[in-house]
Amino acid sequence: QVPRCPTPVSDPTRPEVMLRTVAGVGAGFALGYCMPKLDALAPLAEPVEQALHKLHLQFGPKPNIQLTYFDIAGVAEKVRLTCVVGKLPFNDVRVSFEQWPKLKPTSKFGQLPMMEVDGTTVAQSSAMLNYVGKVTGMYPSEPKKALKVDEVIGLHEDLWGAIRPSILVMRDPKLSQKEAQRRQAGMRKELAD
Repeated sequence: QVPRCPTPVSDPTRPEVMLRTVAGVGAGFALGYCMPKLDALAPLAEPVEQALHKLHLQFGPKPNIQLTYFDIAGVAEKVRLTCVVGKLPFNDVRVSFEQWPKLKPTSKFGQLPMMEVDGTTVAQSSAMLNYVGKVTGMYPSEPKKALKVDEVIGLHEDLWGAIRPSILVMRDPKLSQKEAQRRQAGMRKELAD
């Protein structure tokens, strides 16, 4: 026989009531009945944790995020896209190349992108990507799945490192447009081969 709740549940669809109910049922079930059967419950731990995490993501407070980068896709685009796909609101601050020299001394490590999360400034786009991936629930909690995600992120970084010089050569003020295009074509051909 299941004991009745001493206080009435006002609205079972409200997030805090759902969380309280799930937590209470889970704790009562684990403590009152299942302590001798913990090994049998192990397969349920991750799905329950994921469900609670999804409820928190859906109904919990969202961090206040400001992402600052140049008005190009570059290394910040993966962070922007993860925020958009994960429905995580953020303030997308675009800096022109002309504004950068004034901003650089105030930026963390003298570089962009930089991201402010609830008043804390962080740098490094991979760290930002991991953070927004975890906050949105897009980064897996299961280690083998996380390993595969990290592998793809590492591959992206390798590819970006290889192609980046052929992008930057076009911004070299010491080269004529024609010379920059010639060098870029040579670099891209080398990459393709």
